[in-house]
Amino acid sequence: MNLAPQLKKISPITLVAQVARENGLPCYVVGGFVRDLLLQRTSQDIDFVCVGSGIELAEAVGRRLSVSPVVYKNFG
Repeated sequence: MNLAPQLKKISPITLVAQVARENGLPCYVVGGFVRDLLLQRTSQDIDFVCVGSGIELAEAVGRRLSVSPVVYKNFG
C-alpha cells in the first residue's frame, strides 16, 4: 500500500479517531485489543465500533488512505 508520508507516522487508532471526529461518528476501540492492552500483551488486530454507519467510517478512512474497503453483502 502506498501511503502519503504524513500518514505513515500516524497510528491506526489516531487515524480512525481523526476521521471519526471529522465525520461526527463516535468511535471506540473494542475487543481483544483492549483485553491485550490491559494484560500488557502485544496485539496486531484492532477492532472498532462506531455509533452510526461503520461503512461510512470505513469509506472515509479508505479515502484518507487511498484504498477502498470491502463491504460484504451478508454482513453489511
